Parts: sequence; C-alpha cells; structure tokens
Amino acid sequence: MLNERLSDNFILAEAIKSRTALEHGIDNTPNAAEKANITMIAVEILEPTRAHFGRPISPSSWFRCLQLEKVICAPTIKRIRARVAENMKGESVSDMVAAQDKAEMDYLNRKQHPAQNDDGASDFEVGGVPNIVVARWIAQNLIFDQLILEFYDPDDPAAGWVHASRRRVLEDNRREVKRFDGSRYLPGLGDE
Repeated sequence: MLNERLSDNFILAEAIKSRTALEHGIDNTPNAAEKANITMIAVEILEPTRAHFGRPISPSSWFRCLQLEKVICAPTIKRIRARVAENMKGESVSDMVAAQDKAEMDYLNRKQHPAQNDDGASDFEVGGVPNIVVARWIAQNLIFDQLILEFYDPDDPAAGWVHASRRRVLEDNRREVKRFDGSRYLPGLGDE
C-alpha cells in the first residue's frame, strides 16, 4: 500500500509520512475519499510543477488525518478554546464546552491538510528553485484554491516553502494568493 502510485512521480508513502504521527502513535492512513483528494494534489499541483521545473519536489507536509491535525494544531486550538471561554464568562459550562468544540471543529474544517470536503493541500519545495519562483509559476499556470508563500525571506530564497491547495469542484477554487510572514497573512506574494 505505501508504494501505491498516486501519479507518475509520487507514491502514497510520501503523502502520509509524518514524524509527529510516529511520535504520537497516530495511524495517518487515509480513507478512500481522502486518498482521492491526495491523488488530486499529486496530479493537479505537484506533477505539473515538477514537470515545469524538471526537478524533484520535496513535500514537507501533505496529508494529515484529523487526529494528527489536532496534535499539530494544538497550540492554536488551545488559544481558540481560551478565547471562546473568555467570551462566554457567566454562561453554563456545557454551553461553553459546546461552543469551544464547535469553534475547534470550524477551525479544523478550514484546514486543508486533512484532505476533507473534497479538497487537499501540500507544503513543498522544488530543489534548487527559489520558493518565490515556484509560487509565481503556480499562480500564473495552475488552478488552485489557496497558494501561500510561507516564511519566505527575500534574502534567503531557500527559506520557507510553498503551500498549495485545490478543491475538486473547479469553480470552488478561490485562487487566493497570499504570504505568511510568521505572524500574519498578507495578500499577494509580496513582489507585485
């Protein structure tokens, strides 16, 4: 199963590998629907990018099952739950917990690494190619939902990575381009 081909150059093992999953004993195996979304990312995002640049792609994060996503996002989830608790002072404990659970699931449902809801995502780099160059090419040539240049530093073209997501229904893809500087999301790639 791990050597199952998702596309010409990507196998399932690359999509589900996770040190965090191993450390926490989490089975990061996708179900059939999640595997279809993982395959979509391989075929529609990673393969065209690899073909254009003629270099291997190194995904650093691809599929995360919901349990793994909760572990990875634990600090953010903790802040969300604390904010809800602060806003609901004086309310019943059961109402507050229900609101916290809803806020947590709303957050997790917006995440695209779990490949839920007919979408998927990958964080990756193309060896030897500055991440800004990769992001520009994707922005101009591929259909995507979100394209985020994460932690990019113009003084170090190898810094950071590219996050690209896609939704199965073509008209649902927002073609949203932004960058993340470590504390906030900003519109565009920063070189417009």
